[in-house]
Amino acid sequence: MKVPSDRIRKTRRFLDLTGAEVAEKLGISTQYYYNIERGRRNLSAELAMKLADIFDVSLDYLLGKSIYALIEERLTELNMSIEELAEITELPVSYLRGLDTLPPEPWDYEQGELVDRLSRALKMDTKTLAEAYARQEPPVYEGPSLKPKEAFEEFQDTKFDNVETKAHPNSDDMTEKDIITLAAHQVGHEGALTEEQLAQIKLAMKIALAKNDK
Repeated sequence: MKVPSDRIRKTRRFLDLTGAEVAEKLGISTQYYYNIERGRRNLSAELAMKLADIFDVSLDYLLGKSIYALIEERLTELNMSIEELAEITELPVSYLRGLDTLPPEPWDYEQGELVDRLSRALKMDTKTLAEAYARQEPPVYEGPSLKPKEAFEEFQDTKFDNVETKAHPNSDDMTEKDIITLAAHQVGHEGALTEEQLAQIKLAMKIALAKNDK
């Protein structure tokens, strides 16, 4: 996997790590690691993912595909600091540095908002930044559309701790909290439900409620 060697070197130095320390964490020789930094060796997919974990960055960042990686590259080209960018865009430095960890909001792509501000300040193509930021959007659920009542009724034949749950007769307007509480009472008390069982109920309800809101 071709990872920009200068990005690896810069990230390592920013984290105040030596090449020997990184090599040890990767399970490779120091010489082999420095050959990676010099662009003489490519990383395997496994080593690239491991290196991203060591540096606590996304794989997209290491590959130069994330929005913050593009911002950093452009800042270097313009000889501009992140502090100057923050002043121009009126966005906090900490916010800009953490962009790779934030899920995009719909309004971030609108005129005058995040992507537009960045593209103007950096004189970059808006589409390029938007596409990079969109890589962080959570996957869209493509399953069947269920109402909260229908989602809960799918559990009515499911046995928790050998106790069969039953749908509440007035569950048309029930919320996620209502249904989880009801399920807990069905088996005696909330502590009777395991974490896995609660997670299953919460997941089903989140899906149903999200689809119902659209």
